[in-house]
Amino acid sequence: MAKKLLIVGLVIVFIVVLSVLLLRIFEPYIRYEAGGGHLWACRSNLRNCGYAIKDYSEKNQGRLPLYSNWCDVFFDELFVSPKSFICPGAKNKSYSYALNKNVVGLDKIPDDIVILFDSKPGWNQVGGPELLAPENHGGKGCNILFGNFEVKFIEKEKFGELKWDIAVRMESAKKLLALGRAMVTYSGDYEVKFPDDMRALHKYGNLKKKYLEWLLENVVYLGKGRTDSTIRPNTVLAYDKSLLAKGEGTNVLFGDLRIDFLRPEQVEKLSIKPGQKTDVQLESAEKLRQLGSLLLLYGVYHEERYPDTLNEVQEYGVDEKDLQWFLQNVEYLGKGKTIVDPPFTPIAYDKSLLKKDKATNVLLNDCSVTFRTSEQLKNLGIK
Repeated sequence: MAKKLLIVGLVIVFIVVLSVLLLRIFEPYIRYEAGGGHLWACRSNLRNCGYAIKDYSEKNQGRLPLYSNWCDVFFDELFVSPKSFICPGAKNKSYSYALNKNVVGLDKIPDDIVILFDSKPGWNQVGGPELLAPENHGGKGCNILFGNFEVKFIEKEKFGELKWDIAVRMESAKKLLALGRAMVTYSGDYEVKFPDDMRALHKYGNLKKKYLEWLLENVVYLGKGRTDSTIRPNTVLAYDKSLLAKGEGTNVLFGDLRIDFLRPEQVEKLSIKPGQKTDVQLESAEKLRQLGSLLLLYGVYHEERYPDTLNEVQEYGVDEKDLQWFLQNVEYLGKGKTIVDPPFTPIAYDKSLLKKDKATNVLLNDCSVTFRTSEQLKNLGIK
């Protein structure tokens, strides 16, 4: 009797589990029949368009097929079915997607920028938020394809948070790239050293006067004291402080001359904070980066070992004034360590700043500088 009850119980459990699995598998179809399926079908349409864009980009050296006649291009060259341009929830089942006008002709789009979206009817629709059509989904919101090729349903109340215009970012990136190229050209004439001030770049890399004026007004330059031979790919050379002040992130010029747009949380990891650092903290960070370059150069010529004391970097062209600053303000932790140790190994920190502000700049083994409170220093093994 007990065995029969056990068997019956197992059968019931099996039926329940199977029912749950089947419900999950067929949920989209059930929702569709109940009147909500158009949301899923619409999302699938935009996802298919995203796959097509990504595939085209990979086969065409990063170029994106984003033109004002985008529907024609998607149909003729990307072989996207016309059915994929129709949201099932749209009135009269007409073509109902639009391309963000600000991405037309671009080859690189930030992850959070709108590419395609639910729109009012039309073939080859190009526009902005004025074309959003929440009525396609019962007035609740729209499906959006973003720059990272992900599709999300955005509620109507959050339309104001959508990002459409990247002109400012693109212009900033173009000028930072011009800065990077001018720095490299300059270093070729000055024993691979970068200039102490951006004004010295006015004759290099075809840097336009308007560009230089913009750079001087909007960019924090971190190239002073660095050389082309000691920087690493992830070394920060400059960033757009004006863009950062807007709170959404900023463009950063790295040592390999790439320009990345970083979100606020990513920027903070680089010890870049809008409106929070004093001039003393900024100068301290710059000095520590300069020290990092000198220590790296020392390691290259000494079997990857760091010097036992800071006095040993004198032979690598350090200015006497800078050396005195190092000796007076820096707590050096590099003795016994090597340039191939883990990148987040602390090599030095500003002890004067720590005493004054209960927080300080820390030089890490990858030559980056991070700003840490006295409490956070404990996580780095600094007491």
